[in-house]
Amino acid sequence: FTRTAGLINYNFDKLILGWLINPVMVAYYQIAASITKYISTIPDMLGMHSLLPAAAELQAKNKNEKICILYNKASKYILFTGIFLMSGIIVFGKEFINLWLGSGYEQAYLIMIFLAAGYTYNLLAYAPTFILNGMGKINEPMLISIITALLNIVLSTLLALKFGLYGTLIGTVISMFAGATALFLIFYKITGFMLAFKDIFLKPLIASIISFLSIYFINNNLKVENSLILFFGKVLLFTIIFIIFIFAVKYFDKDDFEIIKGNFLKKV
Repeated sequence: FTRTAGLINYNFDKLILGWLINPVMVAYYQIAASITKYISTIPDMLGMHSLLPAAAELQAKNKNEKICILYNKASKYILFTGIFLMSGIIVFGKEFINLWLGSGYEQAYLIMIFLAAGYTYNLLAYAPTFILNGMGKINEPMLISIITALLNIVLSTLLALKFGLYGTLIGTVISMFAGATALFLIFYKITGFMLAFKDIFLKPLIASIISFLSIYFINNNLKVENSLILFFGKVLLFTIIFIIFIFAVKYFDKDDFEIIKGNFLKKV
């Protein structure tokens, strides 16, 4: 049920756009979704499917403090990657679409911003869902996922009728925010563990803002015709500034580097 509800959340807005509004809008949406969808796959790319058996083992050994550490570490890696991708999409999305498809696709970029924000915030729900499942608490995540899917259907339909394309997007993003927040709060109620927002969320957000300001300064002072070489050069600079700031504020500790090193050696 949880996976089915997730599929509804990620695809229902396309059906609404094609059914109630205009099939052309589906094309704009598909362009944006084809780029932002990678944010929603971050947990799988990072191998976070192992959260469920890890939580089950810790629960069996009554190591609750380790579950808290697992929750914060997993959320840290997921949100770090998500915020980096989201900020990159917001900063370079319009330029990328112009290089890829040419002018006339401005609506796709606006859709991209909505989806990037929704998908990134929705990452908050991943660790609580799998850890709760591992702890044997499967009903709560399932119920919230079903309610979120129903909320998406109702909001997207009603708002699409009144506001068109952006009504559908707003309905989808609201349901994502509501579902992720509900799972976050349910996890806190069941376990008593609160996510360390200041350390996990704020630092990469500040890094993305500083990186954005650097690219904004270049775009406003470098009067050169855009090209793929310049585009990728700016992406590289954005990435370097982001990473330098992350290291400067010591976002990753010694344990993080050991975990990252261990996962890398497993893959090679």
